[in-house]
Amino acid sequence: MSSTVASPSAGRQAAALGHWREAYALYTGTDPGTLPPEDLETFAEAAWWSCRADEAIELRERAVAAYQEAADPASAARLAASLSWDHVGRGAFAVAQGWLARAERLLAAEPEGREHADLLPGGRRPAPGGGVDRRRQQVLRPARRERLPGGLPHPPGPGDAARRQPRGG
Repeated sequence: MSSTVASPSAGRQAAALGHWREAYALYTGTDPGTLPPEDLETFAEAAWWSCRADEAIELRERAVAAYQEAADPASAARLAASLSWDHVGRGAFAVAQGWLARAERLLAAEPEGREHADLLPGGRRPAPGGGVDRRRQQVLRPARRERLPGGLPHPPGPGDAARRQPRGG
C-alpha cells in the first residue's frame, strides 16, 4: 500500500469500506489545504478511528471553516456539533459550549432540518419550555455509567447521595 495518492479518491473508497487506517494513510499523503470540505471531513473521521484524536479535531475544525467558505452552513454546523461532543469527551466543557453555540449560530437562518436535531441530546426535541440553556446542560452533562470497564463502580456524583436516601418514614 502506498502512503501517497495523486487524488483523495482512494482515501474516500477506503473510508467508505470502513478501512480507517488505510484511509488515514492514503489521506496523509495529501495536502489538507487542497482538499474540499467533504474530504477534510472524511480525513478527520479516518484520523479519529485511527486513534489520532488531536489530528481529527484539527481536521474537523478545518472542515468547518471550509464548509463555511463553500457557503454550506448546515454541514459546518453538523461538524461544529460533532466538535462539541469531541470536547465533552475530553472534559473541555467551555470549549464544547463554544462549538455548540457556533453550530446554533450557523443554523439560525437555515430552514429546519436534520442538523437542527443533531444539536439536541439523542436527536430528540426538548420538552416544552426546555430552551437552549437546558439543551446545553443536557448535551454537556457527562454520561454516567453504573460500572466502569473491569466492573469497578463509578465514583459517586453530586446528586447520588439524595437518590440513595430511603424514601418515606
